[in-house]
Amino acid sequence: MDKVSQLINKQSAERRDELTRVRTIVQNNFPQATEKISYGMPAFYYNGKLLLCYAAQKNHYGLYPTSLSIKELEKELKLYDVSKGAIRYTKENRITENLLIKLTKIRVKQIVANI
Repeated sequence: MDKVSQLINKQSAERRDELTRVRTIVQNNFPQATEKISYGMPAFYYNGKLLLCYAAQKNHYGLYPTSLSIKELEKELKLYDVSKGAIRYTKENRITENLLIKLTKIRVKQIVANI
């Protein structure tokens, strides 16, 4: 079992389900992305650069796609708790699959453009 799977499997069932949902969405839509642990969290890389990290925190879930990606989707992310480099959401207000895909596409474009 790979390190990302091990880290996810250590979580409670509820947290594991959400982390697996995020992981599956990214894997299915960005099959060229690679996985590893970064900053103690599951992470995806694209062309050797950080695409996004994701994690289950004590009271929320977090996505960490870089500040430029967040800024570009600022209006669409207004339903979530957002800071410069993080998007925090709860099980009651999960980030949608479409928004996660859109956010990841933006990050891929930034990586390709070397931003």
